[in-house]
Amino acid sequence: MKVLIVNPDHGYLTATPWGVLSVASYLRNVKGYPIEMLDASIDGAKKTFANLRPQLSSYSLIGIGAFSTDAPFVVALCEMIKENNPHCRIMIGGPHAILCPEQTASHRNVDFVAFGDGEKTFAGVMEQMNSSTPRWENVPGLIYKKHGDLVRTTHAEPVPFYDTDYSLMDARARFHFKDNINILAGRGCPYKCTFCFTSISDQSWRGKPIEQLGQEIKTLVDQYNPKKIYFRDELFFRDQQRVLDLIDFYNAHKFTFKWRALIRATDFREGYVNEELLHQLADAGCECLKFGFESGSDRVLKNLKKGIKIKNIHHVVATMKKTPKIQLNCSFLVGVPGETFKEMQSTVALAAWVQRSVDNVRIIGPQYFRVYPGGKLYETIVNDYAFHAPESLEAWKERYDDPVNRHGFADTNVSYPWHTPKESFFAKNAELFVEFCNPSGFRYIDTYKRRMLSVLRPVVRLRLHYGFFLFLWDIRLAKAVLEFSIWDWAEQSKTFSVVKQTRVYQLIKKSPIYRRLVSLFIG
Repeated sequence: MKVLIVNPDHGYLTATPWGVLSVASYLRNVKGYPIEMLDASIDGAKKTFANLRPQLSSYSLIGIGAFSTDAPFVVALCEMIKENNPHCRIMIGGPHAILCPEQTASHRNVDFVAFGDGEKTFAGVMEQMNSSTPRWENVPGLIYKKHGDLVRTTHAEPVPFYDTDYSLMDARARFHFKDNINILAGRGCPYKCTFCFTSISDQSWRGKPIEQLGQEIKTLVDQYNPKKIYFRDELFFRDQQRVLDLIDFYNAHKFTFKWRALIRATDFREGYVNEELLHQLADAGCECLKFGFESGSDRVLKNLKKGIKIKNIHHVVATMKKTPKIQLNCSFLVGVPGETFKEMQSTVALAAWVQRSVDNVRIIGPQYFRVYPGGKLYETIVNDYAFHAPESLEAWKERYDDPVNRHGFADTNVSYPWHTPKESFFAKNAELFVEFCNPSGFRYIDTYKRRMLSVLRPVVRLRLHYGFFLFLWDIRLAKAVLEFSIWDWAEQSKTFSVVKQTRVYQLIKKSPIYRRLVSLFIG
């Protein structure tokens, strides 16, 4: 039986495809099953489909790991698989399958859905497919079709920790391991933040023991010698002793790589993360700590069940300022149900204050709230506002066929009934306020746009200083500048299309002066 696991095209080959890589590693190294893995991000969706199509007749089972934003890719791939090999079974797993299990399983081209951790489920399906009389009800964590009805089996229990098999990844992706590599050092989270996927998936926290984690680190350092390691726990600092052991392990082996990890604001307290430990972390290679601050309102934080208060955020900032070697990386969120316009403003003001207060800082957002099916918050949204997320895989495909919705962290073109038009515009563009406070803000856009936006910078900063958030003409103008493309304008201009055909234009385009002007204004 030939089996393939596919990671959709996410547009960049340096990201580690954790879902499919974890399942494939378990199948190969723990169960000893032959498995192939394909990451469509390497060549892009179009080329991946073209390369895969002639091989489809040889596969018996194809698994696909998917975020909700991957729906267009998933639907297209499933269609292609069934057209070329109707007998090939298709299994969908990953965050979207966990959030929307039944509606995903209802799709005409989907045979199985793994609605939790995929290791035991995928292995179980492979075992039953090798049987003359498959008994799908014996596979944990599975949804399958029986006489047209959906059947859900018992939940799959977590498997013991195992090492990730990075050799499953394409060599072109592994080439970048010399610069950066991700290590999954734990799973799940004990907190129940109402907006978070992890709480919806109901995964309790489990940390990889330091002995196993240390051996994995040493193996990867010996093999790839990465400059940076990102520990991908939801809560790397949950186990205090493991952090202290890691410091000792790092120093004992004289490692030189830098590393980053996630942490909670409440971990900054006496007896745990204080100024003394921060210096120890910095000396042991820690270069970045990542926080979820989320809101500038204690009421909103309480409603989100975040488990922190504004005073915790202030304490983190005050402490982190004393250890500039470690970057403060923090995220904020706006647009949740029940949040007032004033509370949105407080979040923007707090994020801008953090940006101004710490030299070595990176602010994520404030991001526009994205609705996830499942959980208490979603129940509130449905009951109080009669708002529903897309209710089929095809409907999710339609949403994310819109490139604006698919881009970045937010469903930018999705509007929520709990917002007025003013609130909606503010929430969708809140991150612009913080970007104007960042000395290196807007650095990834064309030079001419940065120069245009620089005129607005003192206006936005003055607005933040006085807390004045009415008549957002500056933010509207900034949004227009960011959305404008001089190249699109040139392509649509009839006059410029005529000029491009002239000999004079062709001569100018080849000149050093032209290249200098392009470099000066476009970047």
